[in-house]
Amino acid sequence: RIGEQNSYKSSDPRTESHEAFYSYIQLLRDGQLMTTSGIFAPTIRYNNGTFYIVTTYTDTFLPFEQNSFIITTDDIFSNNWTQPMYLDQAGIDPDLFWDTDGTVYLNTGCPESGPEGGNSTIFQSKLDLTTGHSLTQPKLIYRSYLPAPIRLKTSMAHNSSAARHGWPLANEGKLITLDMWDPNLPSQSNVSKVLVDDFSAPSLQLGWEFRATPSRPWWRIENDSMVLRGTVATLSALDGMALVLGKQDALFYDFSVDMSFNPTLPTHEAGIVAWVNDLYHNTISLVQCQDQTNATCLRTLTTVGERGGEFDGNTTTIYYPLPTGLSNTTQSTSAANVRLHIRATPETYQLGYSMPSDNATTWLTAYTASWMAPHYECRISWQGARMGMYATGSGVVMLEEAVFRNVEVVRGPY
Repeated sequence: RIGEQNSYKSSDPRTESHEAFYSYIQLLRDGQLMTTSGIFAPTIRYNNGTFYIVTTYTDTFLPFEQNSFIITTDDIFSNNWTQPMYLDQAGIDPDLFWDTDGTVYLNTGCPESGPEGGNSTIFQSKLDLTTGHSLTQPKLIYRSYLPAPIRLKTSMAHNSSAARHGWPLANEGKLITLDMWDPNLPSQSNVSKVLVDDFSAPSLQLGWEFRATPSRPWWRIENDSMVLRGTVATLSALDGMALVLGKQDALFYDFSVDMSFNPTLPTHEAGIVAWVNDLYHNTISLVQCQDQTNATCLRTLTTVGERGGEFDGNTTTIYYPLPTGLSNTTQSTSAANVRLHIRATPETYQLGYSMPSDNATTWLTAYTASWMAPHYECRISWQGARMGMYATGSGVVMLEEAVFRNVEVVRGPY
């Protein structure tokens, strides 16, 4: 999904689809994309000296209201792309095919029997690349997304499959299992178990993301730290919040960061978040104490119970006094300094803290991992689980800035 990602400049053609969409995303910035919306599945093609990106922009779950478009360039390193040219044919995940006689075909995934049917078929039409118009009526060419022998599934209405003939088969044609031996793979994972960002570079490392394109400079990198100036938008907004996220890419995942913050109003908060979307997120933050507004407390906000259970979707908020040596008063210019932690396992997520001079983590609360599954009002939330840093005035201007240092990610098992 491109609509939520931070943009960057790169000389690597593998990243060109991100850069090509940057100017287009600027056009979307003034509008609010619903969660699970954005630009999906960009496909890069090259033909006769021209690079093509064909993709789908969607802000709806109705397949016939989703818009596919093409942008092109003759120099992929110039970052000089055409404006979007929209296509007649409905459907998602578009692709282009040039026949040997020069005819261009457009393929899209479409529902077979209406919007409720899921994108279970592939339709094809001849395409005029100068206008985006279909030259022939789209024709059904493939109907085996759902009943195919191998299925990669995110929901009953969203499946992709591998056909048997002419394609390599995993696990020697046997059933797919969680653990499969492959002589061509290394015995040890090449992925580092520890990832550190000390913010010593002048810009953000690749991998950090924003929720929508920032409309104003609410963040900056300075003095080996990331500084966030909270906006009035909360984490439940569709955009505009001061929120920096990184994808959780392992089931066992420990995210921690040093932070300092001095909340001056009861609505001000800053901390870290385990994020799925604007409806589902769990936080540990520094705020003013509930019954003592001249002091700073830790606060956790977590989802209660099991999904589908008695307390489905309820949240609980708990305030914790800071230990001696960490607390401050709002009448002082000194901010509270603490290291915040989120630890994920396949069953639970824990929220905790540690003192700057102590490596021992104090875990304050936990919630079930089922609330981090992709979910949005009974629909898929495509972007998956993330963790990151945020600051918000919760509807009120926030003058005090939150400072974050030394992000560390440890992938388990622990």
